[in-house]
Amino acid sequence: MKTKISRELYDFIMEQNRITPYHRLLDMNITNLDNGFCEAEIKLEEKHMNPMNIAHGGVGFSILDVVSGTAATTTGVKTTTIEMNINYFRPTEIGDLLIAKGWIIKTGKSILVAEGKLYRDDDIVAVSRQSMKNLGGLTEKELSQKSLR
Repeated sequence: MKTKISRELYDFIMEQNRITPYHRLLDMNITNLDNGFCEAEIKLEEKHMNPMNIAHGGVGFSILDVVSGTAATTTGVKTTTIEMNINYFRPTEIGDLLIAKGWIIKTGKSILVAEGKLYRDDDIVAVSRQSMKNLGGLTEKELSQKSLR
């Protein structure tokens, strides 16, 4: 049975999303949080395109990294990605709304493992798996300040 995250942790994560410059650069928004789970979306614009006028692979990689890392944060820990792989199945274009979902599949003492899927409508665009280093729990001070900066 899943445990809902606290309002304090939810507010902290949403504020981190709002103030993180890279998230703003890509116009990435978190849309759903649960314990060990995160969902985010991005509406593709010209700035996300590569020279072939399809979305740059780094866009999909970035949003999958964010949802998986944020899924870890919903468990109350800070992490950093130490390894990630991704498989792309189809290209995406300007105007596409991409939905990324990430969830924790294993929590160890020092390493967490997550999986993610990237969707356009009902089509799976990409899948990922990543390992993250557990940097320790979020402190009350960090949660109350709503910032790691």
